[in-house]
Amino acid sequence: MSKIGYFHSFSEISDADVLVDHARWIARLREHLYGSLCLDPAAVGRDDSCALGNWLRNAEPQMRHLPDYWRCVALHARWHDCAARVVDLASHGRRLEAELAMAPGGQLRCLSAELVSTFAENAPPTVPGTWRPDGPRKVLRDDRPA
Repeated sequence: MSKIGYFHSFSEISDADVLVDHARWIARLREHLYGSLCLDPAAVGRDDSCALGNWLRNAEPQMRHLPDYWRCVALHARWHDCAARVVDLASHGRRLEAELAMAPGGQLRCLSAELVSTFAENAPPTVPGTWRPDGPRKVLRDDRPA
């Protein structure tokens, strides 16, 4: 598996940013489900309407040949398509179906987990020494005496 983070272009956005942004989207979708927020399915379906989408669209050219970059692009687009379907279902009185998609094990949750996992596997470290281009990110122990 190639490592997107090898090019350090993910340095503009951290794992935490992605997690927070997706948590906010899930929260907005829940608010829509329960009627405290009105979302437009077309706007939610746009894959450039969040921090990760903007980053992916403006990724450095050297990233675009990497399979993991395109995997993130595809997963991200599928996530927004699914989120738009959730909004549409809820808007048309099909709240139970929308809730099932958002429940643990539901399509939206599975896509979200896969997207965040793929992103996290390829992001550069926030602490020096936690990522190696030859394999998955690993926290390397410091064996020096304290």
